[in-house]
Amino acid sequence: MFQDYVTAAGRAMVETLGRTSSCLYARRPLAVDLLESEDAYLAVFDAPGATSSSVAVEYEAPTITVTVDRSRETPGEVRFGGRPLHQSRSVQLPTSAVDFDGATAELTGNGTLHVQIPKTESGFDEPIRIDPTEGDA
Repeated sequence: MFQDYVTAAGRAMVETLGRTSSCLYARRPLAVDLLESEDAYLAVFDAPGATSSSVAVEYEAPTITVTVDRSRETPGEVRFGGRPLHQSRSVQLPTSAVDFDGATAELTGNGTLHVQIPKTESGFDEPIRIDPTEGDA
């Protein structure tokens, strides 16, 4: 009798921990690497199961935000969902001297999203000198 109670309590605890870890995983942001070359930045996002229609890429200098909304087709009712359907991630570029108009995004066959942003010659990286004006003190 006591053994049955311990077994049932153990199963309930494992099931609860499994659901909790599943919820935490579902809230995990997309993984991203930010690479830099002489002429561009490349942000590589992990987006397994995404399609081009389920990915949104937004640029707001100096930040890139990627959102993935996946759909899941199942032959039955999902009793324990552990794969996230909605994920997003923002990455801030180390400079504002980029050409967001020339940016490209490509979803590869292996589930990665490559967002390339060309660098520009000018930007706001250098300090801007402002000469003080004379005025009434």
